[in-house]
Amino acid sequence: MLFSNLPADIQKEIKEELAKASEALQKAEDILRDNLGLNIPEENIMLPENIVLKLPRGYIRTLNTVSEKYKLDLLHDETLVKNLSYAIQYTDFINYILNRTSLGQGGLSVGALFRKHAIINVMTIVEGIIIGFIEKTYLICSQCRDFEKSCAVNIASIYSKDKKILKKYVNCEQSFGFYRALECLKNGSIISDEEYAQLDELRDYRNHIHIQYINKNTKKRQRDFMEEDYSLGTYNKAIKLLHNVPNIIDRLLASCQSFKS
Repeated sequence: MLFSNLPADIQKEIKEELAKASEALQKAEDILRDNLGLNIPEENIMLPENIVLKLPRGYIRTLNTVSEKYKLDLLHDETLVKNLSYAIQYTDFINYILNRTSLGQGGLSVGALFRKHAIINVMTIVEGIIIGFIEKTYLICSQCRDFEKSCAVNIASIYSKDKKILKKYVNCEQSFGFYRALECLKNGSIISDEEYAQLDELRDYRNHIHIQYINKNTKKRQRDFMEEDYSLGTYNKAIKLLHNVPNIIDRLLASCQSFKS
């Protein structure tokens, strides 16, 4: 929803309250810097828990809410479920900062860097959910009597034909990357060519967590903020992909009756 679409009286009230909050924040920093002589941020002071800023109540979703929305309770690895749940909760915090501060659309290089890591965080969640559910199918396939014989959905042509190899992935003795996961989904007709292209484009953004990143096509070091679009629009594209993940998981689990267990 656009702010401009809100009733005029609501717009006025929100503007006034946020202006007060911004002014209060600035005043607090001025007191610390000027009265105490602190060289912030190199020097700082940890404020007591009872006086620090608090996020609005109810903004961060509960673990149960995010687990249910993204079907995490269906995964077999409890550690992965917790990791994903906490990371999704973190997107709520990021969402707050992007939509309530200048870092969402401006903020110079700091804003761009914040949005960069926001995009990366979302894509690591997308990657984790997809790989987690592929691991779930690995587990089921490794126990299936029909896997190497008469697999009705021909999963063997997508995954390894050797059950021993599948079990190594299930037991965390081996792992595979996001690119291979996307290839599996594409080859199994679980995702469309359009979905594959969207996921692969944002997968490349995730790779830029490495500051020393070298572009594989140009063979040159990538310059952050100049050659990449770390905009709110790109972040929203990543969020839309995350929202579509449950649909992809539904298709994956529907590809074999055994996957629904």
